[in-house]
Amino acid sequence: MYYTTGFRRDEIQDLAALVHEQDQRNATGLRRPWPPILGLFWSVVITLAYLRGNRVQWELAETYGVSQSTVSRAIAGVTPLLAQALRSVVPTAGGASCRSAVHHRRNPTALLVMDRRTRSVVGQASHHRRRRPGRSHPEAYSGSVR
Repeated sequence: MYYTTGFRRDEIQDLAALVHEQDQRNATGLRRPWPPILGLFWSVVITLAYLRGNRVQWELAETYGVSQSTVSRAIAGVTPLLAQALRSVVPTAGGASCRSAVHHRRNPTALLVMDRRTRSVVGQASHHRRRRPGRSHPEAYSGSVR
């Protein structure tokens, strides 16, 4: 299970408990958002495998012995609850200071010119124009850095 989801069984059980608590908080008297044939635990497992490996739904359905529509319902039902449950513990970029992360004279959305050998930034493309390799600097190419 670890290789398909990235989590150990006990961690998945903890996540399933968080999802169940979030579902209780959101309770509107409707039925559970995950398919009853899978239950909460396997719905969380399938959702994690889908999100981690970007696997197609029919492949997951075949792996877990259910239909593709059941996998689709599991993913659609668990993903928002999982996001809500983990919102308080997952770090986001919103908490980071822009000044500490990005040089104040550089536009963080601009294309950067990188040296192929050292893989370091050697400049910034002006006005977001794409520079072609060999045109302005023989050992540089442009590409966005993530």
